[in-house]
Amino acid sequence: MTTLSIQTNASIQEIETLKTFLYSIDPQAIIQETFLSAEDTLRLYEIYTQYKNHTLTLHSDSQTQEIMTQKGIKW
Repeated sequence: MTTLSIQTNASIQEIETLKTFLYSIDPQAIIQETFLSAEDTLRLYEIYTQYKNHTLTLHSDSQTQEIMTQKGIKW
C-alpha cells in the first residue's frame, strides 16, 4: 500500500475531482481528510485577525535570523 499526503489550497470541488480520479484508479482506496487542530485553528484565526487589523508584524530574512539568534535557535 502507498500513502500519499497532500497539502493544498485547492477548492472543495477540485479536491472532490481528485478523489474521484483516485477512486477510478483504485476503487478500494482509503481517503482520509484531516483538518487543523483546535490549537492551530485558533492560532490561524489570531494571525488572520492581526492581518485584518493591520497589526501583523512581518519580518525580513535578516530580521528573522536575528530574532532566532537571540532565542538561541540556529538559522
